[in-house]
Amino acid sequence: MRGTCAAAALLAAGLAGLTAMPVSAQGGADDGWWNWALPAVLDGAPLKTAGGDLRLRRGVEPGDAAQRDGRRDGTDRAGGAPGRNERRGKGPPFCRDGRGHPVHGLDWCRDKGWDDDGRLWQRASWPDVILGRRGTESGALDRRSLAEILGDVVLGRVDQRSRYLGLGDALVGRWIPVEGGGSVLQVQSDGVPVAELTDADGDGRVDGAILLEAL
Repeated sequence: MRGTCAAAALLAAGLAGLTAMPVSAQGGADDGWWNWALPAVLDGAPLKTAGGDLRLRRGVEPGDAAQRDGRRDGTDRAGGAPGRNERRGKGPPFCRDGRGHPVHGLDWCRDKGWDDDGRLWQRASWPDVILGRRGTESGALDRRSLAEILGDVVLGRVDQRSRYLGLGDALVGRWIPVEGGGSVLQVQSDGVPVAELTDADGDGRVDGAILLEAL
């Protein structure tokens, strides 16, 4: 038992401060991809994995396809079902353009639930999600590939969120590799983020999933 606990502690320590690794560009700066959002959504809270608790570093840029001038995506802290959070729309202009509150700066925007791209994320309280394929592929993933990775049930949940946002069902995804053997699956529709699923430790299980709460 002591050896098992020690191994878990070493794994957690080795994965602490994970960052997304560069990926090749899949389009222009406005192609709908975004920075790895989960670290900002957690806002310093640990991410529970099979190997222990991880603290993900904020403010990482996964690569050319998601350049946002070093800005961070995702700041929802409340979670809950759609409709519980009444902060809709794109937030104040000074949050959207990255300037931050005139007095209190960007921290004010994040404390109010808005990030500097005007996005509001919520964590998905899904049961154990096992990925059908690991995140080793480059390039865009079509709907058929997403179905093989997520399965019909989870893909149906992503579809439901896409419809909730008023988007089509032409979902497309991409993988972002994470240091330590993990990966991040991002899914968008019509150039708008819909969902992000993170396997932080590379064991094939989703450790954290987030959904776009509002446009």
